[in-house]
Amino acid sequence: KNEMKGMGNRQTNHAMPKLSGTMSPPVMAMDFPQGEAWAPDAATQNAANAYQIAEYEKSREKLGAVVMETMSFLGMSYHTDRFISLLEEAGVTNVMAVEAIDEHQCSHMQLPYDLITALQRRIRVWKLEMQDEAEMAMEKGEVHYMKARTHGSISPAMPGMLGP
Repeated sequence: KNEMKGMGNRQTNHAMPKLSGTMSPPVMAMDFPQGEAWAPDAATQNAANAYQIAEYEKSREKLGAVVMETMSFLGMSYHTDRFISLLEEAGVTNVMAVEAIDEHQCSHMQLPYDLITALQRRIRVWKLEMQDEAEMAMEKGEVHYMKARTHGSISPAMPGMLGP
Protein backbone atom coordinates (compact mmCIF):
# COMPACT_ATOMS: atom_id res chain seq x y z
CA LYS A 1 0.00 0.00 0.00
CA ASN A 2 1.31 3.38 -0.98
CA GLU A 3 0.66 6.55 1.00
CA MET A 4 0.42 9.69 -1.11
CA LYS A 5 2.05 12.88 0.20
CA GLY A 6 -0.37 15.67 0.97
CA MET A 7 -3.33 13.31 1.31
CA GLY A 8 -3.13 12.82 5.10
CA ASN A 9 -3.38 9.31 6.41
CA ARG A 10 -5.61 8.13 3.60
CA GLN A 11 -4.22 5.03 1.90
CA THR A 12 -4.69 4.23 -1.79
CA ASN A 13 -4.61 0.89 -3.53
CA HIS A 14 -3.07 2.13 -6.76
CA ALA A 15 0.62 2.51 -7.42
CA MET A 16 1.60 5.99 -8.58
CA PRO A 17 3.85 6.21 -11.64
CA LYS A 18 7.14 8.01 -11.19
CA LEU A 19 6.86 11.44 -12.79
CA SER A 20 9.58 13.92 -13.56
CA GLY A 21 9.34 17.69 -13.80
CA THR A 22 6.44 19.67 -12.40
CA MET A 23 3.60 17.40 -13.48
CA SER A 24 1.12 16.39 -10.82
CA PRO A 25 -0.02 12.79 -10.51
CA PRO A 26 -3.16 11.76 -12.38
CA VAL A 27 -6.40 12.54 -10.57
CA MET A 28 -8.44 9.47 -9.79
CA ALA A 29 -12.02 9.31 -8.52
CA MET A 30 -10.84 7.98 -5.17
CA ASP A 31 -8.63 11.07 -4.71
CA PHE A 32 -11.73 13.23 -4.09
CA PRO A 33 -13.49 13.04 -0.75
CA GLN A 34 -17.17 12.18 -1.04
CA GLY A 35 -19.17 14.93 -2.75
CA GLU A 36 -16.18 16.93 -3.98
CA ALA A 37 -15.82 15.53 -7.50
CA TRP A 38 -15.03 17.98 -10.28
CA ALA A 39 -17.99 19.55 -12.04
CA PRO A 40 -17.89 21.94 -15.00
CA ASP A 41 -18.35 25.62 -14.18
CA ALA A 42 -21.24 27.70 -15.54
CA ALA A 43 -19.24 29.03 -18.51
CA THR A 44 -18.27 25.49 -19.54
CA GLN A 45 -21.85 24.30 -19.20
CA ASN A 46 -23.11 27.27 -21.24
CA ALA A 47 -20.56 26.52 -23.96
CA ALA A 48 -21.62 22.86 -23.98
CA ASN A 49 -25.30 23.84 -24.17
CA ALA A 50 -24.65 26.32 -26.99
CA TYR A 51 -22.69 23.67 -28.87
CA GLN A 52 -25.52 21.14 -28.45
CA ILE A 53 -28.09 23.68 -29.65
CA ALA A 54 -25.92 24.49 -32.67
CA GLU A 55 -25.53 20.78 -33.45
CA TYR A 56 -29.29 20.27 -33.15
CA GLU A 57 -29.99 23.17 -35.52
CA LYS A 58 -27.35 21.88 -37.94
CA SER A 59 -28.95 18.41 -37.95
CA ARG A 60 -32.40 19.95 -38.57
CA GLU A 61 -30.99 21.97 -41.48
CA LYS A 62 -29.46 18.82 -42.97
CA LEU A 63 -32.78 17.02 -42.69
CA GLY A 64 -34.58 19.96 -44.30
CA ALA A 65 -32.10 20.02 -47.18
CA VAL A 66 -32.35 16.30 -47.90
CA VAL A 67 -36.17 16.38 -47.62
CA MET A 68 -36.27 19.31 -50.06
CA GLU A 69 -34.03 17.44 -52.53
CA THR A 70 -36.03 14.23 -52.22
CA MET A 71 -39.37 15.94 -52.72
CA SER A 72 -37.99 17.84 -55.70
CA PHE A 73 -36.68 14.62 -57.30
CA LEU A 74 -40.12 13.07 -56.79
CA GLY A 75 -41.82 16.07 -58.42
CA MET A 76 -43.56 16.85 -55.13
CA SER A 77 -41.69 20.00 -54.05
CA TYR A 78 -44.99 21.77 -53.38
CA HIS A 79 -45.57 19.29 -50.50
CA THR A 80 -42.16 19.81 -48.87
CA ASP A 81 -43.40 22.05 -46.04
CA ARG A 82 -46.24 19.65 -45.24
CA PHE A 83 -43.86 16.68 -45.11
CA ILE A 84 -41.34 18.53 -42.90
CA SER A 85 -44.16 19.55 -40.54
CA LEU A 86 -45.40 15.96 -40.42
CA LEU A 87 -41.89 14.71 -39.58
CA GLU A 88 -41.54 17.30 -36.80
CA GLU A 89 -44.96 16.40 -35.36
CA ALA A 90 -43.83 12.75 -35.28
CA GLY A 91 -40.63 13.76 -33.44
CA VAL A 92 -38.35 13.02 -36.39
CA THR A 93 -35.94 15.96 -36.37
CA ASN A 94 -32.68 14.64 -37.78
CA VAL A 95 -31.25 12.37 -40.47
CA MET A 96 -30.36 9.59 -38.01
CA ALA A 97 -33.99 9.39 -36.86
CA VAL A 98 -35.19 9.03 -40.47
CA GLU A 99 -32.66 6.27 -41.12
CA ALA A 100 -33.99 4.28 -38.16
CA ILE A 101 -37.65 4.29 -39.22
CA ASP A 102 -39.11 1.03 -40.50
CA GLU A 103 -42.51 0.23 -42.03
CA HIS A 104 -44.11 -0.60 -38.67
CA GLN A 105 -42.93 2.70 -37.16
CA CYS A 106 -44.24 4.60 -40.19
CA SER A 107 -47.63 3.05 -39.64
CA HIS A 108 -47.54 3.82 -35.90
CA MET A 109 -46.42 7.45 -36.44
CA GLN A 110 -48.80 7.96 -39.38
CA LEU A 111 -45.93 8.80 -41.77
CA PRO A 112 -46.14 8.01 -45.50
CA TYR A 113 -43.93 4.93 -45.90
CA ASP A 114 -43.25 5.59 -49.59
CA LEU A 115 -41.87 9.05 -48.84
CA ILE A 116 -39.84 7.77 -45.88
CA THR A 117 -38.21 5.02 -48.00
CA ALA A 118 -37.50 7.53 -50.78
CA LEU A 119 -35.97 9.84 -48.18
CA GLN A 120 -33.88 6.99 -46.74
CA ARG A 121 -32.54 6.11 -50.21
CA ARG A 122 -31.73 9.76 -50.87
CA ILE A 123 -29.94 10.00 -47.50
CA ARG A 124 -27.70 7.06 -48.42
CA VAL A 125 -26.76 8.74 -51.71
CA TRP A 126 -26.52 12.15 -50.08
CA LYS A 127 -24.07 10.87 -47.46
CA LEU A 128 -21.79 9.55 -50.18
CA GLU A 129 -22.00 12.74 -52.25
CA MET A 130 -21.93 15.37 -49.53
CA GLN A 131 -19.33 14.10 -47.06
CA ASP A 132 -15.89 15.43 -47.72
CA GLU A 133 -12.69 15.08 -45.75
CA ALA A 134 -12.55 18.74 -44.68
CA GLU A 135 -16.01 18.64 -43.09
CA MET A 136 -15.28 15.38 -41.27
CA ALA A 137 -11.97 16.80 -39.99
CA MET A 138 -13.71 19.95 -38.71
CA GLU A 139 -16.40 17.91 -36.95
CA LYS A 140 -13.74 15.68 -35.37
CA GLY A 141 -11.91 18.77 -34.11
CA GLU A 142 -15.11 20.29 -32.71
CA VAL A 143 -15.90 17.08 -30.83
CA HIS A 144 -12.34 16.94 -29.46
CA TYR A 145 -12.39 20.50 -28.15
CA MET A 146 -15.93 20.18 -26.81
CA LYS A 147 -14.85 17.16 -24.74
CA ALA A 148 -11.75 19.01 -23.54
CA ARG A 149 -13.85 22.05 -22.62
CA THR A 150 -16.35 19.88 -20.75
CA HIS A 151 -13.54 18.30 -18.71
CA GLY A 152 -12.01 21.71 -17.99
CA SER A 153 -8.69 21.19 -19.75
CA ILE A 154 -9.15 24.23 -22.03
CA SER A 155 -10.93 27.56 -21.77
CA PRO A 156 -14.68 27.65 -22.47
CA ALA A 157 -14.58 29.53 -25.80
CA MET A 158 -17.13 28.71 -28.48
CA PRO A 159 -15.97 26.72 -31.53
CA GLY A 160 -14.20 29.08 -33.91
CA MET A 161 -13.38 31.62 -31.20
CA LEU A 162 -10.10 32.01 -29.36
CA GLY A 163 -10.20 31.60 -25.62
CA PRO A 164 -8.89 34.14 -23.08
